[in-house]
Amino acid sequence: MKVSNLQYARTLVELSEGKDEKQLKEIIANFVVMLDRNGDIGRVEAIMSEFEKNWNGQMGLISAKVVSASKLEPETLETLKRYIIEESGVTDVQITEQLDERVLSGFILNFGDQVIDASTLSQINKFKQELTK
Repeated sequence: MKVSNLQYARTLVELSEGKDEKQLKEIIANFVVMLDRNGDIGRVEAIMSEFEKNWNGQMGLISAKVVSASKLEPETLETLKRYIIEESGVTDVQITEQLDERVLSGFILNFGDQVIDASTLSQINKFKQELTK
């Protein structure tokens, strides 16, 4: 039976709960050996991504990424943070900013399974699609 990335991640979260640093190092080392033995070591990135989501969920945390053409004002970031907390029901948000001039203006917000594209680039592309109909 094939073990999914999510199953691996949940198992690692359960094994990690309440452990000290020394115990965690041993658990992770054993986990990596098991992945290698099962032929799943190539999936470690995807598994760790699932692990982070599960761990953060248990801790009331969520990671978010906002892409914009220029650095956003602290007030804007705080507004986005409050929005994410309301939408996802978590207690804290870690927002990573990424600059991409192709966005032109506005932003693209990713958190959980949601993507909110409030960029000018997106609006231009929608407008182009409407014109070609």
